[in-house]
Formats: sequence, C-alpha cells, structure tokens
Amino acid sequence: MLLLYTFVNGSEANHVYRRLALMACGDYIRNVEFQLALNGVVTDGKGTTEFCTTSIHRAKTNAEVRKMVARRASTTVTSRDRESDELRHSLRSVEQHVRWHRGRVVMVSPGHHPTWVDGAKNFLAGMCGGARVQALRSSGTHLRVTTVHQDAVMPTHARLTVNTNAIEQQLWRVRNMTPVHVYMNDDYFVNRDVAITDLFNEYGGTIVRTESAAIAGAKTGNSGLMTWADGVLGTNFFVTDELDLRHEDEVPAAVVRLWQQQDDALTLWDVEAVKEGKTPLPAVKAPNLRNAIFIMLDYAETSPPRSIAVPRVDTVDGVVAAYSSRTFGTLRPRFYATHAPFVYCTNMLRYFALRYQREFAQSMFLSRARSASDLSVPFLYNAFIMARPWQASPRFPAYITLRQQLKERQLRTASLSPSLMPAEPKAADAAGVGERQPHMEWPSQPPPKQVPGVSVEEKINVAPIELNNCDGCAPATMLVGPEKSECLFGKFSDDLRANDGFMRQVSQAQPLFFNVNAGLTKPEAADQLRAFLQELFPKPIFLENNAGGDAALSRLFGDLMALPVVGVVSYEEGVCPLVRSLALAFAGHHRGGVRVSVQRYGFGEVDATMAEVRQDLRYAQQSAMPAVACTYAAHVTVKKSRRGESLAALARRVLDAADKTGSSGVELPSTCGLGSAGLRVRGFVVDARTPGAPLRDMRAVATALAVPAQTLSLEDFRAVAVGPSEGDVVLVVSREDAEAKAVHWVNGASESDLLVTYPLPVEAYEDMGAEVRWVEWRPRAKATV
Repeated sequence: MLLLYTFVNGSEANHVYRRLALMACGDYIRNVEFQLALNGVVTDGKGTTEFCTTSIHRAKTNAEVRKMVARRASTTVTSRDRESDELRHSLRSVEQHVRWHRGRVVMVSPGHHPTWVDGAKNFLAGMCGGARVQALRSSGTHLRVTTVHQDAVMPTHARLTVNTNAIEQQLWRVRNMTPVHVYMNDDYFVNRDVAITDLFNEYGGTIVRTESAAIAGAKTGNSGLMTWADGVLGTNFFVTDELDLRHEDEVPAAVVRLWQQQDDALTLWDVEAVKEGKTPLPAVKAPNLRNAIFIMLDYAETSPPRSIAVPRVDTVDGVVAAYSSRTFGTLRPRFYATHAPFVYCTNMLRYFALRYQREFAQSMFLSRARSASDLSVPFLYNAFIMARPWQASPRFPAYITLRQQLKERQLRTASLSPSLMPAEPKAADAAGVGERQPHMEWPSQPPPKQVPGVSVEEKINVAPIELNNCDGCAPATMLVGPEKSECLFGKFSDDLRANDGFMRQVSQAQPLFFNVNAGLTKPEAADQLRAFLQELFPKPIFLENNAGGDAALSRLFGDLMALPVVGVVSYEEGVCPLVRSLALAFAGHHRGGVRVSVQRYGFGEVDATMAEVRQDLRYAQQSAMPAVACTYAAHVTVKKSRRGESLAALARRVLDAADKTGSSGVELPSTCGLGSAGLRVRGFVVDARTPGAPLRDMRAVATALAVPAQTLSLEDFRAVAVGPSEGDVVLVVSREDAEAKAVHWVNGASESDLLVTYPLPVEAYEDMGAEVRWVEWRPRAKATV
C-alpha cells in the first residue's frame, strides 16, 4: 500500500518564482495559451505588442535572479506552505506507530526534496548496504522516500498553479499506485499504534472518518477566491445532486460521447456479443491529460448560483435511516471530513477523473488558486464511496455506454411512433428541494423513453462488478464524530498560550490521529511547534541525515555523485530542461560533469529543429510563462551525436573522451544486490530521446520533449555494458523504461513548456555570473516577401 504525501516548502526558489509569475502574469499567460489552443494564433494584440514581465526581469545576471527571488520569498510564503519541520515528524509518527507498513512513500511537491533526507541512504539503501541496512530492509523500515514533481501529474498548460484542489484531483496518477492508498498532508500525525483494522473494515473497504457536524448547506458559488467553507458547500451541492437526485445510470450523452472519442474499445466492440456476455465489458481507459485543455474550452459551465435545502439530522437513527432508504430522492446528510490520513480506493479517484473530467478541467485551467467551484476530493470521495462503490469499476462506464447504445437502437427501431420520441429537456427557472437542474444537452435529460414491454436491463448479460478494490471498491465504513473517528483537529498560531492549550488537549485526549493547521508567522511559535513535535516523536527515521550515518554508503555515494552524466535528446530545445532536471533527480548531490548529445536522426546535412517541427505540423500551443534561459558552466557541454549511433556506443565515446586513461569508474561492492555487485559504473545516462523522431504526426508533438521529474535511486537505473572491460557499465534512466521502473517524467512540445517546471538557473551546472537571458513566448514572425 502506497503512502502518499503532499509537501510544500514556500521558500524554495523555483516555487517562489512560479508564484511571482502567476501573480504578475497569470492573466496574460492564460490568455495567450487559451488563444493558441483555440485559434493557433493570438488575435487580440496580447503577446504581439505586449509582454508581461515580473519584478525579477530587472536582474542583470543569473546570480542576481536567484538573489532577487530569495528576497521575495518572505513576501510570497504563506501560512499554508511555511516549513516548520512538520513533514519530518509526520514520517517519524508513521514509522513509530504504523510499523506493519511495507509500501513505498511518495511525496508530491512543486519540485523540492526535503533537505533533511540523507542522500546516500535514500539513493543506495534500497539495493546496497551492510548488515545493519539489510536488517532494516527485512524489518520493513522505509529505506527510500521519492519526491515527485507535481507537474508530472498535471497537463502542460495547467502546471502553473497553486490550486491544491486541482492537484489533489490528479494525484492518483502517481505511477505504480496501489489499489488502495493512504493520502496525508504533511501536517497530519499518527499519535498511537495503528492496526490494519483502523484503516480497513472486514470487507477490505476503506474507513471514512468524519467530524460530528453535518454540512449545513449545499449551494454553488462563483469561481472566484473562496473560503474553505465555500468550497465544502459547493462540493456538497454537487454530490447531493449527483447521488440523491440523479439515478446512477443518468450520465449526460455528451459525456458518453466523450468516452467513445477517447477509447476505441467503446466504438469498435460487438454490441450484441457484449450484451449477451460472449465478450466481456472492456475496462475503459483513464482520460489522457493532453486533451484536458480542449475539454475545458469545449465545456464552459457558467450556471447561476443554485442551492438545495439539505436535511437536518440530529440523531444516529436519523442518519442510518437516510443512508438505508431505498426511496429515490431521499437526501442524505453528509459530514465534514476530518483532517486525518485519508484511506482511498484508487479506482474511485480514477472514475472521478473519467466521469467528471469536464469539471476537473475547469478547475485546472480556470482556477489557478482554490475557488468555490472546485470539487474537493475528500468530500467527493466520502460521498461516493458510501453511496456507490461499484461505480469505481473501470467496466462501469462501458456498461453505461452499452445501455445508451441499446436504448438508441430501440429508439431507431421505434422511430415511426412519435409517442416514443424523447421530449426536449427544459431548464428549471429555480432550483428547490429535490429539483434537478440538468445541463442543456441533447438528448441527455431526461433519458429516452423505452419501447413498451422491453427492458434494457433484462437483455444485458455481463459479469457483475466485484467489490474488491481492484474492480469496484469494497463497501466502506463511516465513523462519525471524534469518539468514533478518534481524530483531533488542531491549529497552531502566533498565540503561544492558545498553542499550549492545544498541546494539553492532545496529551489528555490521546487521539489516534491529529493535525496541526499552522497559521503562525513568528519564529517563537515555530520553535514551540517543533519542540512539541520533537517531544511526541523524538526518534529519527533511518533516512534522516542526523540519524547515524553509514560510512560505507556515504563513501560509495560520494564517488558515484562525482561521475559524469551523459544526456541524450533528440532536439536541442530539450537540453536546458534536462540539465536543470538533474538537480531534482540527484537531490542536489551530483557534482560531476554533464555531457549532452543531440541526436542525429535525419538524412540531410541539417536536422529539423523542434521549432521547425511545430511549424511544419501546424502545432501552435506553447507555454507563455517567462523563464531564465540556460548559460552553461565549463563542465557542461552540448554536442551533436553521430548519425545512427547506439546509446551504448554514444556513452562509451563520450566517457572515453572525458577519461583518457579509462581508469575512472566506481565499483559496486558485494553488499549491493540484484546482480549489481562487482559492476564498475563509469557514469550515468539520461535517455530523453523523442520516440519516433523525426516526427511526422502532429499528435506526437505535445509530448515530444521530456525530462525526469522526480528524485532517483539506484534501483531506477538499468545497467548497460559499455566496456572496455567486462563489467564496465553506465547506469541508464530512460523514457522508454518509465512505466516499468515507475519513474516520472514531465513532457511538453517546447523548451518553454518544460521550463515552467524548471524555470531558474541551477548553480551546479550554470554560469551564475553570465548575463541573464529570458525564454519568453513570441508570436511567429511573419514571412517577408
């Protein structure tokens, strides 16, 4: 079971710069990118005569850029992303109280890795180490935490965002996600020993923990900035409308058509064979994020504010009666989610991304900060898992599509009878209790009338959905109120006396889980919080850099980090993002040289550039956020590869040129497993070549360029022999291995797309004294006669 964290350090340089760019240029960037997606050109003068700049544009050198960003950190950091060591102590609490956990730990952040993680242990302990490390490995101690850049799960033109709702909607896309997983914010803590039955019921279903207070309203709001409470009311309106006032098979025809456009399995199937059970229902694929911006532009939901009068329930019997009622239209009370670890059935989140991709697309592209129109994942999940766990099955959308196709065929058969034609939908003037306001879509609402005497359901013979978390989700259990949920909500502020009161409350109540919403700004309050957490969770985890080092691992790691990195790209626009990505990939520890080779793939004297490919294939989309261009230090070189050269041959030639004696390399010791012991590592290779280059299909342009977007460990690489001696290898991380190795990459169609992820110069690889140059969107120059 994967343990998933989200983590933000508000003072990290790239994050600070992205926030500045969003504040100064957000509207400009969105305007340019939307027009390029819609029209292929910018038609209103934006981007043609006007350019948006940030205060950082006044910098003269790369070093000055970094200094100016550092100075601005104090003005952009908020109470939500101020770093007070919560993540370190949260992981300590897991290690201390969830000792049976054996799964991976993944942290999704805007690109920064915790500075307190020991680089040697995190890179090597999964495969190498002496008796102590091997004993820890056997006992299930966490030997690695992986930081994944949030851009890796977001589509290209939605990456410049601070909307945590939109990011949470896509977190299930983390590679190698388990059927159930635990999601935690970095300020959630485990206070007592947790048994597996504290997270799952006897059916394997997830435990849903809520506060005792029912959500007192259900109404939509505007798309502007919101309070947290506004967002809860908006999501409550959505789930009440979907689950209590609509049948489970009531899916708009436009959504079904969208599924069919995205998955050939729903159009190429034999309807009769599927209906009769001779061919199984296909599992519908998750939507491709490349299309999200077009879905958003095609579906602009701008309904006026609406509300539903939700019931007031004062007793447990009333809650049970509402949830067990079989009467359609019964409104169920719903409760505030606790601030505690969320146990999620992953397929339900996958279903949300498919069924509500239009709503999710609006959050990603139209709300760069949290808004009342966003759907909040915890509240969405809690409502659906308690009401319709079977909808999580990847086969459920196929079943809905099949039913709709059969109904449409019945209508065509009965088309000569006017009485059987569907009535045109009418929009209600105002929403009241129990009333629906359907989207104005034809012919989704109401459903088509059936042929008299014929039931579609009676004619469909398909395998039932299994509620096992691998198909549908297992039935969940809801624990309401602090006595049942054993959760305690807490806040920390600059009021030291109030903070003392909360600390006493934790000591007296001894909750299973608690959180600390830190709204502090004063150093003494931050020190008070650290001391409180240190008292509760004093034992460092193995991965901390002050938890007792391993001298052998440290020496091996130091030697490996001094080796060169060979990068391979197909287009020169991929070079700068690749070089900068190494800072995250090696968590800032690499200090060797970098040799980037640009692939030769054509037959002419000169290969087409990426800009020429975009122009030839009429691909206009491009990120409009300004970023600093690369100016490389002396130990970073960029050259063309030889035409037709294999990866191994290229790596051998580059490394031989860098090491005239052929004596450099690091031998992996006998304590390294998986057949790696005795190999002599001569360097690392990052294979970022574009599949199918040279490109001939516009559909491939959107993901033509890619670079790593996570921290790497030894097990993420594969060894490729390069000689001269047997056992001499390079360690390769490759795009083509991404799925098999569960390594995250961020992709795009241009250098500017990737520099949204890595916008600032990296001191380890760039000339910080060089004059600053900017990568900015510019309209294509008109041809001159």
